Amino acid sequence: MVQSCFQAYEPFLPKTKQNKSKRTVPHQQKSMVQAEITTLVNPSPDELKTQIKRLNSKAGQMKMDLHDLAEGLPANYEHLMDLAAETYEIYRQLNDLKQQLKTQEEGK
Repeated sequence: MVQSCFQAYEPFLPKTKQNKSKRTVPHQQKSMVQAEITTLVNPSPDELKTQIKRLNSKAGQMKMDLHDLAEGLPANYEHLMDLAAETYEIYRQLNDLKQQLKTQEEGK
């Protein structure tokens, strides 16, 4: 089961149907974000597409969680930077993978 890194922020998010889902949090949130992408040596385009798909899903969830936290501002503003940094990192990794796939596809 994939764990969401946002359960720690759950008490601070506005109560909506979306936020009532069961979420679990790893003890070290940043390690989960960094471990999201397994570095492969010379990954095939199919492997890259699989990683992009998985990371795209994660990025979408993080974006929604960040939005929910922002709606509750100024309450719990101290969590905003951590969540924003994690969201940024996921989108940076996603962009890197897309560039790598584009480079491979252009090389064929």
